[in-house]
Amino acid sequence: MVVTGFPRFHDFERTICKMNDQILYPGNVEELSDLVKSSLASNTPLLVKGMGSKEGWGQPDGSGHMVSVSNISGVTMYEPEELVMTAAAGTSIEYIKKLLEGKNQQLAFEPPGINRLYGKSMGMGTLGGVLA
Repeated sequence: MVVTGFPRFHDFERTICKMNDQILYPGNVEELSDLVKSSLASNTPLLVKGMGSKEGWGQPDGSGHMVSVSNISGVTMYEPEELVMTAAAGTSIEYIKKLLEGKNQQLAFEPPGINRLYGKSMGMGTLGGVLA
């Protein structure tokens, strides 16, 4: 499926990203990087979405593409003895907390939990959303 109105993205969308209801789902960091570069070159806005924990923030104008980082998740490196972890943007904070608890560790900060203000459940969102 190709979204109309964004001719510079058509080839990219067909070959790189799976589309569903006009949401782009890059499958890995390289595809996301290519999407950002293409967006910049065509001056097309992107709305990046993880778990949607901050959907009520700001006022997007509806132009451009929504990009989900849900396929770009997981812990890529964890060295508990060194207290070092690398994780992708779409990794849930809940998953990271459970992984750390298994080694009697915790995050050095408490991510904000304001979902109740927007009538949502108290899921913690993604690492990318916490750092955004």
